[in-house]
Amino acid sequence: RDRGAFTKIWTLKESYTKYKGMGLYLPMNKFNVYKNDDENESWKVAGDDRVCLWQKEFENGSVISVCSDTGNPVSIHIINQEELLNVFSRR
Repeated sequence: RDRGAFTKIWTLKESYTKYKGMGLYLPMNKFNVYKNDDENESWKVAGDDRVCLWQKEFENGSVISVCSDTGNPVSIHIINQEELLNVFSRR
C-alpha cells in the first residue's frame, strides 16, 4: 500500500473538517475529495463547490493541506522561528 497517498488524502480531508469546525465529528468516509481540473493544482470536495484545497509536500515527506473559500490560490511557505517572531513583533 502507498502510505504517502493515504497521508495526502487524510490531510486534505482533515483540513476540510477543520474548515467546517467539526474536526472528526464529520466522518471522513462521508465525503470525497478529488483533483480539480485547473492550473492551480487545487482539490475540491464533492458536493461543496464553495471550497478549494491546496497541498504541499516537503522534501522530508511531510504534507500540509489548506482549505479555503476565498477562491484565490493558496501559496504555502515554510518559515523559521525567527521569521515567525518577526511577523508577530510587527503588530
